[in-house]
Amino acid sequence: GVGLVIRNGRKGSGFADGEGPPDLNWEETAYLGGSYRRLCSAALARLVERGAAEVSEKGESVRRIGSPADLSGVEAAVNAALP
Repeated sequence: GVGLVIRNGRKGSGFADGEGPPDLNWEETAYLGGSYRRLCSAALARLVERGAAEVSEKGESVRRIGSPADLSGVEAAVNAALP
């Protein structure tokens, strides 16, 4: 409620004056947001988006359908683990 709004207002952004958030890539953001599980999930989503993997019709499985040359290390590892 109101107490939370006041507390957040006093707390600030957490960054020093003139300092913004760190510049993180997608891998760092995913890992910090949920450890290796979130990182693997993000890599799978990227592989599907790039056409290197596809999700089954029922959404129960993912399979590799390609291996683009420009995959990141994480994407390549996840892609290699796919059937």
